[in-house]
Amino acid sequence: MNEKTMNILLIALAVLLAASMFLNVWLLGTPKASTSPPENVGLPGGSYLLSCQGCSVNANWLTCVCRTRVQSIRRTSVDLNSEDCVSRKDISNDDGNLVCETGP
Repeated sequence: MNEKTMNILLIALAVLLAASMFLNVWLLGTPKASTSPPENVGLPGGSYLLSCQGCSVNANWLTCVCRTRVQSIRRTSVDLNSEDCVSRKDISNDDGNLVCETGP
């Protein structure tokens, strides 16, 4: 591979990386360091706050946009009145899906 081809490939890679970062920020906003930023006031606590954003509660349904394991995003909801959620230990993000965790 000659130097000119290598430079073109490096520029293409840089453009793809920049586009990916722009879309990530545009779709999800800037990531927050805190698990309880001010916009999450009134939401139930849980580890989902680390990887989900844009959350709201409406008619006992918690709805968020959450990251999957491969960093894509998924809009997901969970019924806070379901049996698992009423006795929950945590609300977590399981590969882009909100889940009420029970257990010891």
